[in-house]
Amino acid sequence: MTTAMPVPGRPVTISSDRRAEKTHSVLRRLWLPVWALLAAAAFLLAATGCQHGLPYIDYGDEMTMWTRGRALIDPTWEMYQPEYPPGMVLVAAAVQRVQAALGEVFANPAGAVAATRLISVFAHTGAVALAALLAYRLAAFGLGAGWGMLAGFSAGLFWMVLPLAIFFARTAMPDALLCLWFTASLAAGIEGWIRRSAPWLAASFLLALVAAVFKWQGGAAVILPLLGCLTLRRDKPRQAAGLLLVLLAALGAFGYWAVFVHRALEGGVYTPGTTPEPPTVGVLLENLRIQLADIGPAAIFGLLPAAGLLLAALPSYRRRFYRELPLWVFPVVLLAFLTIISFQGADVFDRHYLAGASLLAALAGVGLALAARAGWQLAARLGRPFYRGAARLALAAVLLAAAVPPTAQMWSGTSRMTAEMLLPDRRAIFAEWARATAVEGPMLVSDSYLVAAVQTLYGYQGRPIETPLNQGTTDYPRVPDITDAMLAEAGIRYLVVRDFEDLSHLTTPLTRLIAYGDGANYRGQTWAAYYVGALPPPLADEVIFGDQIQLRAYSLEPARACPGETLNMRLVWSVVSPPQRYYSFFLHLYSPLTGELSAPINGQQPVSDERPTLSWTKPGEILAAPSFTWALPEDMPPGEYALWLGLFDPVGGERLLLPDGKHYYALPATIRVPEC
Repeated sequence: MTTAMPVPGRPVTISSDRRAEKTHSVLRRLWLPVWALLAAAAFLLAATGCQHGLPYIDYGDEMTMWTRGRALIDPTWEMYQPEYPPGMVLVAAAVQRVQAALGEVFANPAGAVAATRLISVFAHTGAVALAALLAYRLAAFGLGAGWGMLAGFSAGLFWMVLPLAIFFARTAMPDALLCLWFTASLAAGIEGWIRRSAPWLAASFLLALVAAVFKWQGGAAVILPLLGCLTLRRDKPRQAAGLLLVLLAALGAFGYWAVFVHRALEGGVYTPGTTPEPPTVGVLLENLRIQLADIGPAAIFGLLPAAGLLLAALPSYRRRFYRELPLWVFPVVLLAFLTIISFQGADVFDRHYLAGASLLAALAGVGLALAARAGWQLAARLGRPFYRGAARLALAAVLLAAAVPPTAQMWSGTSRMTAEMLLPDRRAIFAEWARATAVEGPMLVSDSYLVAAVQTLYGYQGRPIETPLNQGTTDYPRVPDITDAMLAEAGIRYLVVRDFEDLSHLTTPLTRLIAYGDGANYRGQTWAAYYVGALPPPLADEVIFGDQIQLRAYSLEPARACPGETLNMRLVWSVVSPPQRYYSFFLHLYSPLTGELSAPINGQQPVSDERPTLSWTKPGEILAAPSFTWALPEDMPPGEYALWLGLFDPVGGERLLLPDGKHYYALPATIRVPEC
């Protein structure tokens, strides 16, 4: 480094080496806030919608994880798939122990899942931060801080907006935690290579084992610290040999425990009902194709990592990336990762490839930085400034065209998923409808996703729902198998099916009460509820109060009663447009002799206290109120009485008017009160 001597009349100049060092220092300081902002954005994105708009569990595998944790702390519960990696089981059990310590006497699966989803959000945030840091360290060490920032930011962004990663960041599943520990192991291993540090390599090895207990393929990360011991052989050969022997012994002990004690290769670990088999080349290649092309855009998770590995092999970069840095180890780790998956065959569930995508996101960031740096250097060889500028603009356009559209595609998918998760779920509406409205008798639900909404184990807190034909959570009669005899024998009063199901094979009277199968303002399973059995015959008149509430039908018996005796009545209502207030109804007796008697009902809810009119938000819904009784006044004079029915605001007393201007509807019935 040289500094020009001061010349009178001329400013002091700084050499290019010092300018480069100063720029490098500024970029390194700038990276920290950029990295922090990236992590904060990842947290906010994952946390938005992590409860899915539901007050209870709505993803079946989350319930499985909870039950495994329950079986660990409660011997009365049977452990499901005991050969499954125990990491998430331990987390689920720990969350439930905390619940008990905080005073929750009864099992609360919904609360446990809500807490574990938050753990997944933090795990995803950590994985994004570590993937960005991993790419930064690789590119900054090989190319400089500026290119490191490009690599780190790109890797974090790619991983942050991947729809599959965001989905499992919002679930109480092991996938986000696996990605965290897997990426942490790789980041620690790279730090060990750069620093030639045995403690960092040992930490990388331990983190890989932690990743493995969440999913066995996470153990592939042990390859990096094991090969990293080779970096110590020149300066510290004894330490390198000793560390390698210790790590190999620990790996052997872990493998023995996993295979022979925990029986990781027995039963359907990831695909229930299957038996693990040694992977073939064809199965491995198919899983590699899925990993590179199906989990995320192939341009990001396939082409950019491949470009980075190829560019790093150029003579000007090979020493840094393939001798001083272990970029060549990453494909080995990925192949080991996929080999472990391949014991379950090809095309397993997408989530089992997810941690491999975090490695590819880091490689994609490095590949983008290498491509930009290589193109920049080629442009610098052009003679004229105009050509250099044009070449660099063309380079920027090519890289943006390669990276921006697939990133925008991922962001679009993530945004749509987030917007959907923020919508109210149709099943949540079903749970509330069942709790407040379906109160007359047993209910038959034909769909397992729907019935979960009214099971207390899944977080439902309403009245117990009688489902005599839905024992457990897996045995449901298919709609074509539902018969009239089945409905009659079980006394089914409400039948709930998916909105599009055809029930024309049934002859039992069915009245469609409500359906949630249309509209873009809801998410989740569609459904329709039917009243099973006869309802009162519909009125001949169209009786609509205040253009909001329609009286559809009624029944009354007997038509003759003495003073003080009771009568049975039932009303059927429907919603024309959502009412704006809480309305009560009155049922008054009228005769020319007595006038309107403010009896027997003056202020009762039209359906029930659980379904006030302000909750009638679905136009077209039919509300069959439970049967109720009322008594004639003890001092009622003999005669014939008409029944006047109306709706009114109990606060202000204002009555809703019929289209003809009347404030009541005279039911087509007469009560005869004889001399008794």
